[in-house]
Amino acid sequence: MEYSKLTLELTSPEYVDHFYNMPSSQRKSVLAKQPPLYKGINFELINDIFDTLYGMSVGNTPLNVALKPSCQLDGIAPEGNSYALNFTHVQDHATFTHISDYVILATGYKYKEPKFLKGIENLIQRTEDGLFEVSRYYTIDEAENIFVQNAELHTHGFVTPDLGMGAYRNALIINAVAGREVYKVEKELLFRSLIPKNMDRKTFILEGDTKKVMWETSWPAVAAIVLYGINNFLDAIFVGYLINTQALAAVGMAYPLSQIVLGFGRLAGTGAGAAVSIWIGENNQDKLYRLFGSFNVLCIFFSLLCTIPAYIFAHELMAMMGAKGDLQTIAVEYFRVTLIGTVFWIYGLALNMLVRAEGKMKTAAVMITAGLIIDIILKPVFISVFGWGVSGAAWATNCGMLIYSLLGFYYYAQGKSSFSTRWKSFSYDPAIGKRILKLGLPEMILSVMGVIQSIIIFNAIAAYGTEKDISFLRF
Repeated sequence: MEYSKLTLELTSPEYVDHFYNMPSSQRKSVLAKQPPLYKGINFELINDIFDTLYGMSVGNTPLNVALKPSCQLDGIAPEGNSYALNFTHVQDHATFTHISDYVILATGYKYKEPKFLKGIENLIQRTEDGLFEVSRYYTIDEAENIFVQNAELHTHGFVTPDLGMGAYRNALIINAVAGREVYKVEKELLFRSLIPKNMDRKTFILEGDTKKVMWETSWPAVAAIVLYGINNFLDAIFVGYLINTQALAAVGMAYPLSQIVLGFGRLAGTGAGAAVSIWIGENNQDKLYRLFGSFNVLCIFFSLLCTIPAYIFAHELMAMMGAKGDLQTIAVEYFRVTLIGTVFWIYGLALNMLVRAEGKMKTAAVMITAGLIIDIILKPVFISVFGWGVSGAAWATNCGMLIYSLLGFYYYAQGKSSFSTRWKSFSYDPAIGKRILKLGLPEMILSVMGVIQSIIIFNAIAAYGTEKDISFLRF
C-alpha cells in the first residue's frame, strides 16, 4: 500500500472537496485506480516479511514459503485433509493449483444496509446505482437530518475508511447536529494545489495579471448585459412589424412592471452572488454548500409573491400605468403571460448571476445567448404562424427564460461550479437568507425606482400624447 507522506497528505478536507466536486463518472474512474492507496499492506510490513525470509534462508536452508503476487483465487475445494486452491495470474492469465493445509481468507468486508433503514427508505436519497446519495457533509436525506459514516467511498473518495479522516467526519456531524461549532475543523492542510493554477479561477482572479483579469472578466459580462437587453429590442421589432403600433404600445406599457420580476431576480442573484464571492475568498465551504437551500426558497417565494397578486390585479396595474380601453386589454394579455413564466425569469437571472460570481463570465454569456436564440426563433413562429399575437411574444420570451434557467441548473447539477453545493436543497438557513437579502436589496430598490419613473412618464403621455408616442418612448 502506498504510504508516503505526499500520499498521506491527500487524507485531507481539501481532497474530499476535490473528489466530491467531480462528476459521478469521473469519480468512478479515479476510484478504480486508487486501491493501492487504501487497500493492501504497508511498506513496513513488506520489509519485515522480506527480512524474516532472508534470515530464514541463511545457510541455504530450504524455505517452505512462497509469495505469489498478482494472483486471483478462483475456487477452493477439499483435497483429503487439505485444500486445493485454484488460481489465475491476472497478468499472463496462466492457471495453477496450490495445495494447502490451512487457508486464511483476508477478504475485508462488504457493507450491508441494516434492515431498520426500510422504515425511512422514502427519506433516503440514492444514486442511479442504488447507493446512498451522500452529501458533502455526510447526510443522505433532503432535510439533512440522517447522517452516515464510512458509507461514502463513492462520493468522498478513498479517504473514507481512513481513521484520521474519521475524526474529521465525526467533528462535522457533531457540529451539524449541535447547530454550533463544538469542534473546530481545519479547512486547509495541503502544501500542494490539487487544481493546476491555470485552472483555478480563484487563483487567476487574485494573482493573475491585472490587465488580463480585467479583460477576460469584463467583456463577457458586457456581452451578457447587451444580450439580455436585446430581448426588449426584439419585442419592438417583432411586435411592431408583425402586429401593429397599438400592440407595440401595449407591450411597452406592460414591460416596466415585468421589471419588478427581474428586480426580485436581481435581489436573489446579486445577494447570493456577492455572498458566493465572499465565501469563495474566505474558503467557507460550509456556507457555499448550504447556499442553495436558502437560494431556492427565496426564488420560489419571490415567484409566488409576484405572480399571484399581479395576475389577479393585472387590469388595475395596467390602469395604474395609464393604459385604457383596447390598449389596456392588450397590455393585460401580454403581462399575464409573462407572469406565468415568472419563476423562470427569476431563476434564469439569479442563476446566471451566481455563475458570474464565480468569475465564469464566458459560461454566463453562453447561457444568455442560448436563451436569446430560442427567443428569436420562437417569436415570429408564435406571433404569425400560430397567430397568438402579443401573447406569442410573451410565450417566446418565457421559453427563452426556461432554457436559460435549465442551463443554470444543469451547470450546478453536473458539478461544474468551483464549489460543492446541494442544488436541489430547499433547506432554508435564516442566516444565509438574511445575508442574501441584505446584499441584494439595493438592486431591488433600483428596479422599483425604475418602475415608479415609468408610471409617472406613461401616465403623462397617456394624458397628453398618443399610442405612437408611448411606443416611441418605450423602445
